[in-house]
Amino acid sequence: MNRAEPTPEDRLKTNPTGDAETFIEKFQFEPLAADKLDVMQALSNDETPSTKVVEICHRDPVIAARIIGLANGPHYAVRSPVERVHDAVVRVLGLDTTRAVVLGMILSSNLPSPSCLGFSKDQFWIESVHRAELAQLVASHADPSGALNARAYLGGLLRSLGVFALAAFEPRIVESLIAEQALDAFEERLTQAFGFEPAGLTAVILERWGVPDVVRKAASPFSSSIAARCVSLAETWRNAGDETCEAMQQAQQDLADYGYTASLEQLVSEREEQLERARAIASGISR
Repeated sequence: MNRAEPTPEDRLKTNPTGDAETFIEKFQFEPLAADKLDVMQALSNDETPSTKVVEICHRDPVIAARIIGLANGPHYAVRSPVERVHDAVVRVLGLDTTRAVVLGMILSSNLPSPSCLGFSKDQFWIESVHRAELAQLVASHADPSGALNARAYLGGLLRSLGVFALAAFEPRIVESLIAEQALDAFEERLTQAFGFEPAGLTAVILERWGVPDVVRKAASPFSSSIAARCVSLAETWRNAGDETCEAMQQAQQDLADYGYTASLEQLVSEREEQLERARAIASGISR
């Protein structure tokens, strides 16, 4: 009798997260402080008002300075200097960008900075924000009410956190894989090297940090939640090549299933536009 293909839930159950938990125990892994956890929970909620987001930014002088600096950056080309956090958040950046920068800064500060050659922290955040921006775009078409937007965005931002952690905690192993130019199947090679999938490590870290369950599910490639599917489709779109590629043509069909109908040229153009936006936002995280 042929065995059925494992479902995403089966893969999650059989994924050796126990090994990921053992891996984390070997290092001085810092849980999120209570104030950071409060911030993450507030920013994970679509209903958090702009006044609360501004208040959160005001609490930390480093975050406040970063937000104001980003608002005055070349990407936004404001006519007059932005000097107040409120103006930076409400008038220039918007809640989604502010959410991404603040959460990225919190996550970066709670993990060691990767020191292995060939792993670019800047590029990691560009790719993560790009995935998040595209995931939110997919989610906005899948559910025009906007109820999925924040979950999809955060899921996209957090999905590769396990890769970042592996580069931070085991730089020599990750550096050797980069030196072998194993980037085409990088996460698969990491799985072979460590005995667990980076996604399993992401799940362990987010659970220990107390990240809300709906966001953890959105960040997991094994989850069947709609937000998680939006993130997976965004990742496919991000890596699909130009309009002549079969992968992009398949992405076009999949996007249409989620209510996003566009020509191949439009999809490539939109992806590039979101990449420019991601570069600007990531500069606020990884500075």
